[in-house]
Amino acid sequence: MSSFTPRLEAFALISHDSTTKVSQVIGIDPELEHKMTNVFDKLVEGTKIEAHSRSLLVGSGLAEMLGAGIGDSLVIYGQGFHGQI
Repeated sequence: MSSFTPRLEAFALISHDSTTKVSQVIGIDPELEHKMTNVFDKLVEGTKIEAHSRSLLVGSGLAEMLGAGIGDSLVIYGQGFHGQI
């Protein structure tokens, strides 16, 4: 193994206005993820996110289905490891 980056993965409901979709949610360390995958070079719109910010990266397909754009608020509703909501 030459490198790795930590990730937390789960599925959740993601809502914008009156539209809700099920999606995979992946928690990343932005800088480590970029070193591993060059994620910020793949952005279609917007700018890179910073660690500990209240920002998120959303795939263009999900954003289109939700009717969401840059600066919009999304609600993410999921379940924790031990069933917490």
